[in-house]
Amino acid sequence: MKKRYCLILFVFSLFVCRVSSNTSDNLPYKDSKLSSHERVLDLLSRMTLEEKVGQLLCPLGWEMYDRQGDEVTYSEKFKDLVQNKHIGMLWAVYRADPWTKKTIENGLSPTLAAKVGNALQRYVLENTRLGIPLFIAEEAPHGHMAIGGTVFPSGIGQASTWNPVLLEKMGGAISKEIRSQGAHISYGPVLDLVRDARWSRVEETFGEDPVLAATLGAAIAKGNGKGQLNNPYSTITTLKHFIAYGIPEGGHNGNTALVGNREIHENFLPPFKKAIEAGALSVMTAYNSVDGIPCTANSDLLKNILKDKWNFGGFVVSDLVSVDGLKEQHLVSKSLEDAGVLALSSGVDVDLGFNSFSLLGDAFKNGKINMSDIDSAVYRVLKLKFDMGLFENPYVKIDDASKNVKTKEHISLARQLAQESIVLLENKKQTLPLSKKNKIAVIGPNADNPYNMLGDYTAPQNRKDIITVLDGIKSKIGGSRVEYVKGCAIRDTTDLSIKEAVEAALRADVAVVVVGGSSARDFKTKYIETGAAISSTESLSDMESGEGFDRSSLELMGKQLELLKAIKATGKPIIVVYIQGRPLNMNWAHEYADALLTGWYPGQEGGAAIANVLFGDYNPAGRLPISVPRSVGQIPVYYNRKNPWGHDYVEMTSKPLYSFGYGLSYTQFEYTNMTTKQLSLYDFEVSCVLKNTGKYDGEEVVQLYVKDEFASLVQPVKQLKHFERVFLKKGEEKLITFHLNKDDLSILDKNLEQVVEPGDFTLMVGSSSDNIKLEKRITVNPKQAILTDEFIYDINKVSFPSVHSATIEETPAGLVSAFFGGEYEGHPEVSIYVSRRVGSEWTSPVKVVDGIVNDSVRKACYNPVLFQVQGKELILFYKIGYNVQDWSGYLIRSFDNGLTWTKPEALPEGFLGPIKNRPLLVDETLICGSSTENDGWKVHFEFTNDLGKMWTKTNPINDKTCSIIQPSILQHKDGTLQTVCRSQNEAVVSSFSSDKGKTWTKSFPLHLPNNNSGLDAIALADGRFLMVYNHVKASQSAYMTRMRTPLNVAVSNDGIHWDNILVLEDSPIKEYSYPSVIQDKKGIVHIVYTWRRENVKYVEIDPSQLYVLPANVK
Repeated sequence: MKKRYCLILFVFSLFVCRVSSNTSDNLPYKDSKLSSHERVLDLLSRMTLEEKVGQLLCPLGWEMYDRQGDEVTYSEKFKDLVQNKHIGMLWAVYRADPWTKKTIENGLSPTLAAKVGNALQRYVLENTRLGIPLFIAEEAPHGHMAIGGTVFPSGIGQASTWNPVLLEKMGGAISKEIRSQGAHISYGPVLDLVRDARWSRVEETFGEDPVLAATLGAAIAKGNGKGQLNNPYSTITTLKHFIAYGIPEGGHNGNTALVGNREIHENFLPPFKKAIEAGALSVMTAYNSVDGIPCTANSDLLKNILKDKWNFGGFVVSDLVSVDGLKEQHLVSKSLEDAGVLALSSGVDVDLGFNSFSLLGDAFKNGKINMSDIDSAVYRVLKLKFDMGLFENPYVKIDDASKNVKTKEHISLARQLAQESIVLLENKKQTLPLSKKNKIAVIGPNADNPYNMLGDYTAPQNRKDIITVLDGIKSKIGGSRVEYVKGCAIRDTTDLSIKEAVEAALRADVAVVVVGGSSARDFKTKYIETGAAISSTESLSDMESGEGFDRSSLELMGKQLELLKAIKATGKPIIVVYIQGRPLNMNWAHEYADALLTGWYPGQEGGAAIANVLFGDYNPAGRLPISVPRSVGQIPVYYNRKNPWGHDYVEMTSKPLYSFGYGLSYTQFEYTNMTTKQLSLYDFEVSCVLKNTGKYDGEEVVQLYVKDEFASLVQPVKQLKHFERVFLKKGEEKLITFHLNKDDLSILDKNLEQVVEPGDFTLMVGSSSDNIKLEKRITVNPKQAILTDEFIYDINKVSFPSVHSATIEETPAGLVSAFFGGEYEGHPEVSIYVSRRVGSEWTSPVKVVDGIVNDSVRKACYNPVLFQVQGKELILFYKIGYNVQDWSGYLIRSFDNGLTWTKPEALPEGFLGPIKNRPLLVDETLICGSSTENDGWKVHFEFTNDLGKMWTKTNPINDKTCSIIQPSILQHKDGTLQTVCRSQNEAVVSSFSSDKGKTWTKSFPLHLPNNNSGLDAIALADGRFLMVYNHVKASQSAYMTRMRTPLNVAVSNDGIHWDNILVLEDSPIKEYSYPSVIQDKKGIVHIVYTWRRENVKYVEIDPSQLYVLPANVK
């Protein structure tokens, strides 16, 4: 009875706690004054298993509301999911298209959308225990996929602008429309690189090049985020699709990607990395597999690279039902429960579609997954909700929706983007621009089809909002001078009026024929669970592109080519306009059209933009972001293929019809006076003069390519590194300048580490990848930063069986170095030796102290550390002991710059002084980084105010999860201290102190490897930081055989993000380790280190040559 009573009391107490938690506003997680981290931890501690799992579920949003006329409310299905699944996120609440069966009539206008968003939030906040607001995610690849949203050009058209400034504005406009209706997450941009034009989703991408995709993706992420997540019009950017989704085998959507790990790192990861650095906080996994591992279950990609190496703080969301696909498609999980476990443990945080993750509670109870895995994912979701301010501001103003959607500013931006995306491919005999006095026949299936202008992922539209090519031309010259005939359909061969089109062309002065493809979905099309369309002959809609519509050919479908030939036969000038989602076959138009241009899917303002180009009101300057093949047999064909370049085919050249970066203008540009200027070791300024020599004002896209003339691994024939879209009036010229940096000149070595190899690079400036105007060659020699490279002593005159752990310091009389030497490390005869630099030479080493304790006891000496007290003595700290566990701390002093030394002074028991690296003097307190290895590796700090007589120390700053020793101390400009430590955790480990070393933050790994070897770092006089370390993980080196190599120099602007800039030693054998580094009063850096345990190497470096460009310049 007593036990039963206690159980009742316990259950009752839980009930009381739950009720009170729902009614109290004083709980820590509701306190906006606390940090997001503190609030998340408090909220997590209050959540049940079911509530946690619910935050990781993302059901289909359009099923969550009911509409009756102008009245909207949440649906019963929504209530059920909230109460029984505790959902924390929804996808595509406002989506409308044939797949969702939502139309203008039964879908949501912007005002109704805002009402629905508020209703959903209100229900969750008022009817759940903890009141956690919802995240609502929306599709937004080229505008919010909702009724009333502004429709911008598709991704491939956006990329054709080569204009990151415009794309940043577009990101801001889309985010404003999304947030005004109550959503928070924008799905897009699509950063998949394209290698196969047959693939159905080419239109969503930025083309084939990693630099162009990275630049444009970062611009959109920046525009979405607006610099701060709690901005009322900021959205969380979701990058799609991680990784290599754009190179499916056979061009089949979602097929496996046949790509190597090196190619992944060199080309496919960089666009995602740069967009994340620009503020993207969500990444979507891809449907495909890579090397046999589904991307949704790839822990190396999602955990090791994305979350650990890149320090990604956002969340990973699966593509729709791709977690289920681990069971249903990839067949790597036996059940949906197992699929959920596999995805979550691999790094997926949110299940779009929610079937598999809804079983995570069962999986936890069955012992298949740990609570820490669930908590980690929930933490990432909740933190962003707090960062966005949703707990304080969950609702939107209803009236703002209609005011902020499809505004005049957004429409104007859509037109500008459409204009800048248009690529002029041919203009024979200056056929364009057209005279407005001409009578024009407008012909073709895409001349007056509004939906064919828009591309996939587009909501139903009001016809009045879409400007077709016919609309645009009529607006220029009036309807009486225009005759329109469709001619044929995109696919349907029975829908013909070619004869009528020919007659119209004969009556006109010129024919504009608009052909291509379409991604317009219709209600007859069938769809699979993912939303991809099913290609079928049952319904011959115009759709030949868009998700699910892969092609085996790139030929114009239906009777379009027949139509073109018939119009050409009239003898009238023919201008061919392609509206398309992928590069289609243009061979006939290339040869026979008088003018040819592509508008891709130009969006709602596309017709006006094309008309402006046709009549010369806008001079086209779009450039191809993707190569256009002559034949499907050339695929893959892309400009930055690796050496050697392919031979020609029997039937044709291996070169594409139109190359990456290509595009014409109505004016001409002249490139002259290319110069290069080396600013530092890896920093070059590249300039040329661009002049508009033609008759029109216009824009040119100046492109800078780099070719590595010789490398240890095969490199591309050329690679785009920088570009700039430049406007010049006729006759005007301008100096164009690019900055090349370490990233531009580096390759990935055999360990996939970024390095710059010495040698020659050819820099090429041109108007496209195959139209190079100017070239210059530069030579990179990393050793030029090294002023001196020599040994401390001559082994022919002085010989030690073993030497190690050198230290260096500047005195008023010059440099002094010390090291320990003897039979081998730990031998009782090992003593400390000192050498002084006199002029340009080092004196012969002199023994200054040994390990004699008394007549009967002698121990080995270890780890000397020199420190010059300004205006006072030079102190040499060292340790003696039988081994590291037996160490005792000692010091000796010199009052004549290292010539003579005092007798040894023992430090108090339990104090070791600086364990390896130079101490730091702060406000007359000497702060010494120290460590012990008696009970695991532990770092602490020791303090002396009287230069070594009285001492105090901190407790260890690290716990058992982080094994570190031998700290080096950096002082930031604001007084903050930072330590960087040797570790057993495969990486250099760091921590910060804001109270002069008394307390330290939790240790964390930097993105520099560490092979369990000593390092040293200093703060440079210019505010940067420099570290000397072994750039290799323990797992990559034979530590037990002392193969600590290579030895590198890294530089950082903030102490957290480091650039591996210089290799001091790279021999694959022996040991190069235990560096000591200082900067002298003249600014020169001096380094000493162990050289194969045979000598001490001294290196002198000019740090101005090791410049790291600020992020905004990169």
